[in-house]
Amino acid sequence: MNEAEATTGENQCSVHWGILMLGLFVPLAGLMLEVVEQDRIAFRFSPDQAFPHVCLSRVLFDAGCPACGLTRSVVHIMHGRWNESLAVHRLGWLVLAVLVMQIPYRFYRLRYRQKPIKDRPSLSRSSDSRPGFRREGTLWTALILLLFVDYVIRIALG
Repeated sequence: MNEAEATTGENQCSVHWGILMLGLFVPLAGLMLEVVEQDRIAFRFSPDQAFPHVCLSRVLFDAGCPACGLTRSVVHIMHGRWNESLAVHRLGWLVLAVLVMQIPYRFYRLRYRQKPIKDRPSLSRSSDSRPGFRREGTLWTALILLLFVDYVIRIALG
């Protein structure tokens, strides 16, 4: 294995670890948080100390963005309040499902990272040296496009 392949493998490993941590963190955070004041979140053990809004669009322009409401939606789902979750953001369940499905996938990718890339079966038809890279990119691109489509629908319906 040459130096370029080793660097690519290290980069892949760090990406897989990052997404794995995100997939583990989001559901756990959803269990530790609670929705307060209809549009704010706080720790369950300290509901009177709500977090400030972190959406730059909301803070600067007093307007939501395509992702506004996802955190609250995930918190509602993690507490079994599906109707409230769908009312806050229609795609919160999908974002949570994609993140949770990343957990076994990233464990698998990290487990088999030692095997040289050329010996692994390719999961994509691209000439990219990273198997599955195009498919993973397609998943995230589709999710972002769905968030934007949902945003346009929310604006159109008022």
